[in-house]
Amino acid sequence: MITINLLAPGKRRPAGPTPGTVVAIGGVVALVVILAAFSLYLGSRVSSLHGQLTSVNKQLDTLRPVAQEVQRLDTLVRSLEDRQSRLKMLLAMQLPASSSLEAIKAVIPSDVWLVNVTTQGGGHNVLFDGYTFTYKSVARFMIALRDTDRFRNVDLTSTSKDRVGDRDVVKFQITGEMVNGPAKAEITPRDPVSASASSVTGGSR
Repeated sequence: MITINLLAPGKRRPAGPTPGTVVAIGGVVALVVILAAFSLYLGSRVSSLHGQLTSVNKQLDTLRPVAQEVQRLDTLVRSLEDRQSRLKMLLAMQLPASSSLEAIKAVIPSDVWLVNVTTQGGGHNVLFDGYTFTYKSVARFMIALRDTDRFRNVDLTSTSKDRVGDRDVVKFQITGEMVNGPAKAEITPRDPVSASASSVTGGSR
């Protein structure tokens, strides 16, 4: 049998993988190593994030009662501010009445007694009901009211003769307008013809 070698001497194919195959295998191995390392990194990162999430949840559980208490205190503060605002409004209404009563006490003649002081027309108009012994005393009281800076448009509504005990008296009714804000007030002394000068119905001479 005759064998013919068609390959030229020195041109025979070397045994084993070619360089291209080696490079391809190396590239695949390197990619696998990189993917494995990246997977390990991601796993570590996810584990770290889970740990941080657990820690944050614990902190939230700790802070939740504090947040609820802060919310309760905030509601209480708003309620107190609302009450303070309403109190200021009430004081603003009452202070003019107090100063007006002081003005009445300072100018009322000693022989004039008020049995009732009320406000009308939303608190601007004031009605005085009282007793005295003479019409002259009524006139002096009206003039004294006009001279104060607390009342204006003072006018006599009615006068009439009356009798209290064994004394003849003059019952009068005077109207006026309160200055510097409305106020609701009503004063009813215990005894309309008592000689007490210390009450609001008694004044200085």
